[in-house]
Amino acid sequence: MSQSISLEQSSTPPASTSSLLFIGNGRDFLRLAFKGAVLQLISAGFYRFWFTTNIRRSLWSDTQIDGDSLEYTGRGKELLIGFLFALAILAPFFIIYFVVTLEAERFKAFASVPLYLALYLFGQFATFRARRYRLTRTVWRGVRFWMTGSGWSYAFRSFGWMLLVVATLGLAYPWREAALERYKIGNTYFGDLQGEFKAGGWSLFKASLLVWAAGVLLFGLPLAYLTARLVILGLETPNDPAPLAIYVDTHHALLIAAGIAPFAIVLAWPIYQAIEWRWWLNGIRFGRISFISRFPMSKILMLYLKYLGWMVPFVAAMFGLVVAIFRTNGPIARGSFPSVGSLVSAALVYLAALLVLGAIHRYYLQFRLWSAIVQTLVVNNLDAAASVTARGEAANALGEGLADGLDVAGF
Repeated sequence: MSQSISLEQSSTPPASTSSLLFIGNGRDFLRLAFKGAVLQLISAGFYRFWFTTNIRRSLWSDTQIDGDSLEYTGRGKELLIGFLFALAILAPFFIIYFVVTLEAERFKAFASVPLYLALYLFGQFATFRARRYRLTRTVWRGVRFWMTGSGWSYAFRSFGWMLLVVATLGLAYPWREAALERYKIGNTYFGDLQGEFKAGGWSLFKASLLVWAAGVLLFGLPLAYLTARLVILGLETPNDPAPLAIYVDTHHALLIAAGIAPFAIVLAWPIYQAIEWRWWLNGIRFGRISFISRFPMSKILMLYLKYLGWMVPFVAAMFGLVVAIFRTNGPIARGSFPSVGSLVSAALVYLAALLVLGAIHRYYLQFRLWSAIVQTLVVNNLDAAASVTARGEAANALGEGLADGLDVAGF
């Protein structure tokens, strides 16, 4: 019996592995980023549709799988048309909200609730449809990716899970991500090869447990300390409901939390992103094809720190320059306005700063991040894609336009 088992195991062929290669050049990408930023400024932002398309073409074509590059076939004109259609859909919601709040000011708070709910649902719908658009414009070896499924079904699933996340103070978030990814990947195809998502919420929760624990300690301890002090002071001074010490302790606790928060976010967010990236990539299947991500947490943390290392002094210098511009004309009298020349100069400095910061952001958190993810990814059993039959049709860009209009679009 043991011999037959060993024979069966030995007859199973080992999984073949293929590495991905990224051949992009950082200087070329920076030139592309700065050129696109300048053209956006000149065109009052309308060039962003072609700029986004050029960025995607650059990243896709520089990514090689088994020696063959990905191809992005989307066009800027498609994104522009999708955005205009999206505006036609979203405009009535904002007009209705404006009219309702104008006519009934006292119901303004209640009127905003259905608006925010509608925008959330539209945002999730747009996220799903934008993903469908990008997939149908992604081609490898002449075969396109494509998607089935309903954008509205995804939106309501996301809304239901978000209610659960809020009710559990964020603990249900890993299971939400797993459920939504099962829906998205399960409706994703490469030709006639259907995708499947195998990773679960529990695995993401365990992998990110230290990040969650650190967040609880950093933010929970000051609040727990404050609560304990309030209880003790309440017991010690029952006849004085608001002793001065309570305000002092509240002030100290808030200062501690406010001082820790920026550093905690800078460290925790990139680490959690790396964990989630690896979890997501390792869970994707297309038939026998699977992925192994060895993306290191230290890499994404260094990219964020480098980006901040450029951004913080640059923003400080920008504000210093703007202050210097206004001071060149002397102090501004109370009730008066700065000169037109000062305002124009300050606006130009602000726009120039946005161009530079946008290019730096795209370089570190798009180009360099994409490169790091690709080059630490391994594909198992890629030979299963050799017999794939091309299927699927190109989706329209409405979802991408909605995502752009609601500011939820990815790159």
